[in-house]
Amino acid sequence: MRQAVIKSLFAQRSRDFLKDVLSRYTDAGPKAPDILLVVKTTHPSVVLPDYLKEEYPEAIHLVFGGYSENLMLGETGFDVTLSFGDSYEDLSIPFDSIEGLVCQEEGFALQLPSLTDDDDEDDGAPDADADADAEAGMGDDSGDAGEGASNAAEAAPVDNVVTLDAFRRK
Repeated sequence: MRQAVIKSLFAQRSRDFLKDVLSRYTDAGPKAPDILLVVKTTHPSVVLPDYLKEEYPEAIHLVFGGYSENLMLGETGFDVTLSFGDSYEDLSIPFDSIEGLVCQEEGFALQLPSLTDDDDEDDGAPDADADADAEAGMGDDSGDAGEGASNAAEAAPVDNVVTLDAFRRK
């Protein structure tokens, strides 16, 4: 019981941190370094175009920086317009669908705990793969999206992590 309380508190504080970070990407906010969000596409409240859900059935990596428009933060999630190749798509992402945040420029990665009870198989022991995932930009290559993602995906094998440098304007 005690672990569940601590996990719940950490999950909520992590979401508060995420809201603070994303507030820097609103049109009125100060500019911040590029970040990558790992979003669980299986979450029932995630709104993505059908072709993106088909292409990324488990998770999608969304890059924020100079590539996002119309970011609107709410209490439970956010709406944003992101570039996917030659088109812009409107997305609606609940905060509890976000599994991780990576900022390579600052050498920072955060794996967010789930707010749902569907991950109770955790035995409380440290996950040996968690450190490797953080080093590799969360490690889940089930989807990289955002400006230039299709070009980066074509250039790199599926099992390689795409660095944020591939998305920077020169």
